[in-house]
Amino acid sequence: MDWDDVVEAARTIAWATAFSTTGRDGRPAVSFVAPGFAGGRIYVGTRPGTRKVRNLAANAAVAMHWPVTTGGPGQLFIRGTGAVRSSPETKAEIWDNGGWSYDLTQFFQSVDNPDLVFIEVTPVYASLLGPDFVRRTWRQ
Repeated sequence: MDWDDVVEAARTIAWATAFSTTGRDGRPAVSFVAPGFAGGRIYVGTRPGTRKVRNLAANAAVAMHWPVTTGGPGQLFIRGTGAVRSSPETKAEIWDNGGWSYDLTQFFQSVDNPDLVFIEVTPVYASLLGPDFVRRTWRQ
């Protein structure tokens, strides 16, 4: 399985997914996000004060899970590292080229919104468990 297969599986399963981080206290947190895909990375738009952002300051490890859907290719799990991207130039690049499955203006109005940052996920491992219980994996 190559990275393009992983992206196709994610987009086929659902436009949104569970996003997991771990805080300084070791407690896991899961949120629902709508990621974009570009250049071998995964992007998540969020607000700077969210638990996701606070947790990434303590621990860069993240996990994402797309559950089984009817007629889909199975369930997808991705593990990687996350980093917050907040400079105006980087935000504009991600906004324009993030491979979004939804209109970002519905949530953030514009790229100039000071209450918008992006989380950039560098994936290191993906596992797609198909409906036939055959597992396909990808590693960076």
